[in-house]
Formats: sequence, structure tokens, C-alpha cells
Amino acid sequence: MPCSFCGTLPGLPAIPSVTQQFRSPRLKRLLSQNEPPLETERSTLRETITTGTAAVSLLDDRILKAQRLLDTFINKREQVKLCIDDARSLLHPIRSINDDLLREIFLWCVYDWVDVMYHCHGNCDSLCPLEPPWTLSHVSHRWRTISLSSPCLWTSVILNFSIYSELMIPYRYIMFNPSDLGHAGRQLVQMEVKSLSGNLFSRLDTLIVRIEARRMSPARNMKIDTFQSASQLRCFQTINDADPSRILLLPWSNLTRYKCSDALSPNNIAILPQLTSVKTLIFYFKSDPKTPTGGAPIVMSSVIKLNVYELSKLPEDAISRLFDSVTFPSATYVNINFKMDHDRIPRFPMLAVCGKLETLRLRLNVSSDQNVRALLECLKAVDSVAHLQLCIKVVPDALLNGFVISPQSHHILPNLQTLTLHLLASTGVADFTPAVLFRFAERTPA
Repeated sequence: MPCSFCGTLPGLPAIPSVTQQFRSPRLKRLLSQNEPPLETERSTLRETITTGTAAVSLLDDRILKAQRLLDTFINKREQVKLCIDDARSLLHPIRSINDDLLREIFLWCVYDWVDVMYHCHGNCDSLCPLEPPWTLSHVSHRWRTISLSSPCLWTSVILNFSIYSELMIPYRYIMFNPSDLGHAGRQLVQMEVKSLSGNLFSRLDTLIVRIEARRMSPARNMKIDTFQSASQLRCFQTINDADPSRILLLPWSNLTRYKCSDALSPNNIAILPQLTSVKTLIFYFKSDPKTPTGGAPIVMSSVIKLNVYELSKLPEDAISRLFDSVTFPSATYVNINFKMDHDRIPRFPMLAVCGKLETLRLRLNVSSDQNVRALLECLKAVDSVAHLQLCIKVVPDALLNGFVISPQSHHILPNLQTLTLHLLASTGVADFTPAVLFRFAERTPA
């Protein structure tokens, strides 16, 4: 079959025509063996070589020019697509949102303490660049400006020291770089702890620290003064470690809210005299070192609200020993949560030291007569209480009878105005005798 190589593209030279018996049966037979072609066939083959070589050269030239033209079209196509993308980006609705609305959206991106402490974000770390608000400051220059100029996004910091201890670098921690003293920081860097000093967190309001370093770890011998000059720091909480003063130097006298994970720890007791402005104290009881405090009780006259929680089964006098060591003469609200063990008779603290106590909230087990008598003896010493809240599983008649005042009985809560019973029964409302409750409601102070 004859084959032609010819070109008729406008503006380009013509490609010579090459005609031969292209892979004819005769040609295939010759190629499959060593038999030489005939003399007439040789002439045709020589012409094919000469003409075909010229045709290949011209075709290569046209392919090159066509490739250049194609590349030009491709580049122009990409430029047009880029212009379309730019136009779409400039017309995106996010650009029309004003700064105030963006701040409100950013606020919903930042975890609050309930999310961080009690839900799936418990291991969140404020220094992680993959978590808000840091991610917000890396989207665009405008977002960065808005996020770093919004104190509401940076008023609280959580440092999870256990994350950095896994890096096996005991003397180094990841902290903020103080490139702008008016904000929390501009970027994350690794720095020597000793160089982290000065007023790096001028707007810091709340600091929660989770320390899980081993007791003999070299990290516990360091002193971090990063937050010592945080003039706006008011709330501090320590988790899993009752000795924050060994590592952190804080403006303790400026704090108004203090939350400790182990109230009976000697290290916690040692910090209390420095908390001269604290109004709210939250104590958790996890262990009982039974270390004698010695000396006169610590007087915390600034405390208004006191919350105490027993998290494990401790000796019956654990909470009362705290009140033996620390007094709260100005406290108007006291909330004490005992373990709900049926075989336990807690020793109630001497609440008479709280001379201005108005609201008393107790969570305890009163299923036994001994607990009822112990509770009534405790209430005799707090005659200033006007509001009593009891979180109990049952309402014993002996308890309500104890509140009924007669001329011959000892005065119990003479100034009581409201009694709130939070019934914790697992199968509905706890049992009680209505007649006894009515007698209590009709009682009159002597």
C-alpha cells in the first residue's frame, strides 16, 4: 500500500511526498529473511530514504513550532484561570464580614473551660499551633491582626507540661516569643527556660497548669518566672500537682481565685499566706499526708466563697483539719462535699470561725443517726446562716426534728430563712414524713 508524507499547512513549506510499498507482502518477506531486494526495488528504497529524511526534518520543525504555539495557549489559559480565581477570591463573602463579626466567630472557635477540662479536649494545649486561637492568626494578615488585637481570645492559657516532657528535653519548654509585649505572643519557638522572663503575658487573666513531672525529675528544680509580672492574672488552677510554687513564680498576692488539686498538701498550705486578695477558694482532697502544720492557724480574711470537695475516701477528720489550720473569718458562702459512704461518720469542721457565714451548702450521707447528730452539732455553731442547702439521698425524720425549736431545745440556725433539699435518690424522690416537714415549716425562733 503506498504511503504519502505531505504537508499543506498554510505558511509552512510543503513536505516532500514519499511513495513506496509500505510493508507490502513482498517487503515483509524480505525483512523476515536475508534475501537481497531486486535492483528495481533498490532504486525505490534509495528514493524513500532521501525523500523521507527531508520529510522527517520538516515534520520535526513543524512539531516544534506547534509545541511552542500549544505552550503559549496553555500559559494564556492558566493566566485566565488565575484571573478568575483572583476575582472569586476578592468577591468571597468572608471579605465583607466586618471585624466585630469576625471576633464573635473567633470566640466560638476557642475552647471554653468546660470543653477543655471535662470533654474531649482535655489534652488541649494553648501552645499547640494546630489549635485555636493560634490557627486563626495564620490564615491571613487581616485575621492575624484581628486575633492578636482581641484580648478575649487570649485571656486564658493552658500549659500541658506532660506533652513537653515526652520530648526528653527536661530543661527546655515551648513558650511564646515576646515579639510584641502588648499581646500574648507572635509565634512559637523553643527557648531556654532561664530566658523566659519579663512581662510576656500582660493580658493574661486565667492560668491552668497541668504538671505531671516525676517528683525527682530535673524539671521540678527549675523556676519559671514567665508569669511573675502578669499584672492581670487573677485566676490560677493546678491539676495533678499540689506543688506549683516549686516551678512557677506567680503574682500570688494579685490572685482573686485559687483552685488546688490537693488541699492538705504542705506545699498548698505554704502558698495560702501569699493569697492575700483571693475571694474564691476551691480545694480538692485527694490524699492525706498527715503532716502536722504547727503554729497558729493561717487567717485568710479576703476569702468570701469557699468550696471543698472530697475526691477519695480519706480519714474522717481530713476536712476538719484543714479548718484547724486555716480560718476564713469573712467567708459568706461555704460549700463542703463529703464522700457519700454509708459506713463513714465524717468529722465536721468548726464553721464557727466563719463569723459572717450566710449560705452553707453540704453534700453528705445522713442515712445513719450518728451522721445526723454530728451534723446537728455542727449547725449549732453557725447561728449566722440564713440559707442552708443539703444534698442528701434520704431525709431522716431525726434531721427535721432537730431543726424544730422549742424553749427547752438548743438553738439551731435561729436566723435560717431558706432550707433547700437536693435529693440524690437514684429511684426518684427520697422518703420522708410530711408531718415532720410541716412541723419544721411552722417552727418559730425562741
